[in-house]
Amino acid sequence: ILAAILSWIVIWWICEPVPIPITALLGAVLCAVFGVADTKVAFAPFADPIIYLFLGSFILAEAMALHGLDKRFAYAIMSLKFVGNSTGRILLAYGFICAFLSMWISNTATTAMMFPIGLGIIYAMGGIVAEQTGKDIDPTKLRFGTGMMLMAAYAASTGGIGTPVGTPPNLIGIAMIENYCKVKIPFFQWMLITCP
Repeated sequence: ILAAILSWIVIWWICEPVPIPITALLGAVLCAVFGVADTKVAFAPFADPIIYLFLGSFILAEAMALHGLDKRFAYAIMSLKFVGNSTGRILLAYGFICAFLSMWISNTATTAMMFPIGLGIIYAMGGIVAEQTGKDIDPTKLRFGTGMMLMAAYAASTGGIGTPVGTPPNLIGIAMIENYCKVKIPFFQWMLITCP
């Protein structure tokens, strides 16, 4: 029965006849209905503290994006005199922003928030290059644009290691170490090891 339920869920995830989150909940419901597991056992993973921590980080990311805090933070750093004069320093500052934000919210959410900012910078740089050369240039073809997009991904992944809440695998790893090895890793001890 469990194999049939799992097969059904996987097929529905791939084909998406209903939204993916509904399909995910359907798996636990079917396990309870068909007696594969007790209702408490089937729904217990949904109440794991790690799930609420994930949820909190996504809510925080959405609130930052909704109120424009991410853009204000990024533009404030980008507008510093020593940053705006060099493409290398712009790239470095952009990477620093991505890494710092990713320490506190999910890598995916950070990259999603920083991507439009990066595109804005790329188009602004394209406008400057077009103005200086007098040619109509596609900003997405500039090597600087490729560097910006790669910097968002790499910096978010690097920053995500810095704190336990930076990326979901950190929390899963900490929970597994605590469950199987009986070793609890506090938040700041994690940072002392990973931030350097």
